[in-house]
Amino acid sequence: MSLKNSQNIENLKYEYIYGSVHGDGRRSFKSLDNLIKEHQLAASTIYRRSSKELWKDQRISFRAELSEEIKKAKKHDIVNDIQFIQNKATNGLSLILDKAIDYLEMDKSINPRGLYNLTQTIVACSRNLPAIAESDEDDNEGFTRAMEMLDQIADFKRDTPGFNFE
Repeated sequence: MSLKNSQNIENLKYEYIYGSVHGDGRRSFKSLDNLIKEHQLAASTIYRRSSKELWKDQRISFRAELSEEIKKAKKHDIVNDIQFIQNKATNGLSLILDKAIDYLEMDKSINPRGLYNLTQTIVACSRNLPAIAESDEDDNEGFTRAMEMLDQIADFKRDTPGFNFE
């Protein structure tokens, strides 16, 4: 067998087992018959060598490994996407909570409906911000201040039943 034929057989074997990667990143696998025609090699020689060296088993094994790697990469991408969305949501809720706290600190005369809305906003943020509620004390300062203020308002309303917020 000539060196050229030997190299062509190795190229065919590699392409059969590992497929071809296209410019856009797709990978395709051709049949052994198509590769034999493409490389213009003797079919009987290729089939004999393929059988002897278990090319089909190697191909199946490679495709299984490739499939597993793709699944892991997709899972990793999905986890990253979820974390990105959670971070965005956490930042958004944190900003809403900060605005509610700022409003409570600045406005001394808030009507009952406004107080109720702010309370609902803060409660919704506290339910949807477990990361802030469970983080260290520095990150938790805004939430703690808001809850303390709500406790003070509730105490004030309980102690002065005739007082109306306007």
